[in-house]
Amino acid sequence: FREIYLPFLQPGETNEMISTLGGGMGIRFANDAIDRIHGLTGGHPFFTRQFCSYLSERYVERPLMVSVEAVESLVEPYLEIASKDFQEIVDRFSRDYPEELEACVEVARAGGKMELSDLAAKSCGNVSLRHLLGYQVVALDGKSVRLTMELMRRWLVRSGFADKQ
Repeated sequence: FREIYLPFLQPGETNEMISTLGGGMGIRFANDAIDRIHGLTGGHPFFTRQFCSYLSERYVERPLMVSVEAVESLVEPYLEIASKDFQEIVDRFSRDYPEELEACVEVARAGGKMELSDLAAKSCGNVSLRHLLGYQVVALDGKSVRLTMELMRRWLVRSGFADKQ
């Protein structure tokens, strides 16, 4: 099999996916909860689906209306569950693209977003933004680079990985 990375979902696509899947299970989402989930996952299809599955397992009463507060209350416990998935990303970058991993860690240390010139000044070696963009780990916002998934930033900081580099 050849791995194919799905593109990240746009906000409307995230809304459609979780509203459709949740609706069939008696779960509705407040608009700000959907926006927050999209912000946490960056629209990554796997992490969006996994986070929503975790949410549905933690809140078993139906019908359920998911609030942004309910979403926020599950971020830290979800990071514990998702640790193996984030570790897999880090391991792959560590093995194949160590300079790019270093760049991700620097961006995480900076709060998830930093100027390209500041990243270059951190001497992260020969960082190829093409790799990071291709894997959709980062996005460019003008002259800034940002991690696409707030969950990944939080995991890097929470795990202490950002302190190890």
